[in-house]
Amino acid sequence: MARVFISYASEDRECVGHLHQWLVDEGHEMFLDRDLRDGISVGEQWERRLHEGLRWADAVVCVVTSAYLASTWCTAEVGIALSWGSRVLPMRAEPEVVHPLLTSIQHADLTVDPTVVRAALVEALRRTDAVGGWGWLDGRSPFPGLRPLDVKDHQVFFGRSGEVEQLTGLLRSSVERVEGAVLVVVGPSGCGKSSLVRAGLLHVMAGEPDWWTLAPMLPGADPVAGLVRELAFAAQQLGLDWTVADVRHRLDDGGLTGLADELLLVARARRLLVVVDQFEELLTQATPAVRARFAQLLRPALGGSVQVVATLRPEFFDQLLVDADLAGLPTHIHPLRPLRRDALRAVIEGPARRAGITVDEDLVARLVGDTDSGEALPLLAFTLAQLAEGIGRGGQLSGARYDELGGVRGALASQADAALAEASAAGGRGRAEVVAGLLRLVTVDEQGRPTRWRVPRDDVPERVIRELGAFVRRRLLITDTDQGIVVVGVAHEAFLSAWPPLAQAIEANASALRARRAVEQAATDWGTGSRPPARLWERGQLAAAVADTGARIQGGDLVTDRVELSPVARAFLRAGIRRDRIRRGRAVSVLSVLLVVTLLLAGYAVIQQRAAEHQRDVAVSRQVVGQALELRDTNPALAAQLSLAAYRLAPTPEARGSLISILANPYATRLTAHTSVVESVAFGPEGRILATAGDDDTARLWDVHDPHRPTPLSILTGHTNWVESVA
Repeated sequence: MARVFISYASEDRECVGHLHQWLVDEGHEMFLDRDLRDGISVGEQWERRLHEGLRWADAVVCVVTSAYLASTWCTAEVGIALSWGSRVLPMRAEPEVVHPLLTSIQHADLTVDPTVVRAALVEALRRTDAVGGWGWLDGRSPFPGLRPLDVKDHQVFFGRSGEVEQLTGLLRSSVERVEGAVLVVVGPSGCGKSSLVRAGLLHVMAGEPDWWTLAPMLPGADPVAGLVRELAFAAQQLGLDWTVADVRHRLDDGGLTGLADELLLVARARRLLVVVDQFEELLTQATPAVRARFAQLLRPALGGSVQVVATLRPEFFDQLLVDADLAGLPTHIHPLRPLRRDALRAVIEGPARRAGITVDEDLVARLVGDTDSGEALPLLAFTLAQLAEGIGRGGQLSGARYDELGGVRGALASQADAALAEASAAGGRGRAEVVAGLLRLVTVDEQGRPTRWRVPRDDVPERVIRELGAFVRRRLLITDTDQGIVVVGVAHEAFLSAWPPLAQAIEANASALRARRAVEQAATDWGTGSRPPARLWERGQLAAAVADTGARIQGGDLVTDRVELSPVARAFLRAGIRRDRIRRGRAVSVLSVLLVVTLLLAGYAVIQQRAAEHQRDVAVSRQVVGQALELRDTNPALAAQLSLAAYRLAPTPEARGSLISILANPYATRLTAHTSVVESVAFGPEGRILATAGDDDTARLWDVHDPHRPTPLSILTGHTNWVESVA
């Protein structure tokens, strides 16, 4: 809400009391010199306090009466407010009374219809608040450090007036107007894109009567939720009792176009401005499904009453064009170059002048020279914030303090080193462990580019929170609220590269940080529903994630050695690992059963084969036995051989009986050398030599020491006729 200074003559206190109560009821912060809580206290220097109040106020409400015209001090208040650039709202409390300094400003007439006047005043103050107000609190630093300037900082936004004019022309000029496309401001990290859109463009457009502006949103992991939140807040500003759930339901039913038209109808405006800062988070943090849903909401609305302005780092531009989920989103690119050296001087002197702080020319020259280029703007902003710390109105920035900080290039690193030492001492952990804790706030995309990652505070162990506090106090980290949840993040991505310990840790853990990003995105998809098992990772994908993050199950919980994961990401990996183990156990069981069955089948087959072979051998054996029996009388030797062969083939009873029968009886061995009838045979004295004689006119000698295998010894020839007898 706006800060309001009521300028009035003491004679009009009764009328002013009613006006004061109106504004308090609307939630505005008031300065009224008779109000003991918010006005001038006893013993204060009233003139100094009134000057402070006028500088503090976003708007000065002047209760114009004849007594007001007669008051020298009231005239002074009007003059101070006009010179300071405050929003002056004259309220005529007597007919036809006009202050000469306010003739060019439209008056609201309290004498006609106070209800109408009240509504007009409320709307004027709402507009004042929307553009960021016009007051400046004494003691407030005009330099934001690493965080971007916002709408409320528009008074200390310098150096980009030409760019603001170009962007506003693209939105409202009938000649240059961008319609049906997202106006994307593309510029390198640290060139001031966010400040340009927030403190420059948004400040101007919020004051346009035909425009209604939403607060800037960061896409994060759930850009749809961010859009819903800002739309719900806008509805509440307009007096609509829409909850976040109502807005989401309306988006699901009628899309963004219908909802925007409803808001604009109540706001009496024609265009709705949606600002998406750090558009690259759609690519680095949101899942494809969420990205697609966000694009589906924006695409049809761009052709109607909605204008979207986004900021984007140039290294993500090609990825934006080829991304399957965002490729169909029409864009108009507005390139933003780093600040020129002459503009850097305005960035230093302008804010200091607004806060009543002086900077000597030598220090300005050193700051500009050390910054060198607009790409180092975040380092300059951080250095200026350090220089201005504790310096109030009337103070001066110190060159000695600048030297102590280490200049533009050394200020951030020296403050980070000091924070690291403090964090290490506070947590009792080594510096490497503290830096590892900072990696919770960093992610790396598929191309290896580091970007900041906002983390819910409740997801961070208390020990690490205490350590991060040292960096928060030095404004290197910031805390914010996202959907009612306190989050902690890096103030600017310059911190990721400008401080060597963190930059080196990011490089060393790039694969783990990249894996964490993928796991977190998949876990978000898995966790938004009923955690379906089908969305769990498995096989190679799961194995790679486990290896890159150093994940393992310990005591039933999932722990990681390389990077920290959110609770839902740990649950996602734990469920995947358990599912994989169950599947592998089942696979082993199935394989074991299959192996047993295979062995049984193989054994059965062997048995069957052996049985078949045995049956075959038995049949052959019986056949051979039959042949042996047939030859027993005519060729007992062959019969014996056949019986033995049959027994060896299959020791059947038949084969065994045949063999015993043949071997139990002596059997003759044929001597086949004679060519005619053998007439006579005779053995030698020892029975080892056999003599045979025949009609072939020969006698023969045989060695028969082995009667089964007689061998011829010699042939006795020379006979002229048959040999009929040997002895």
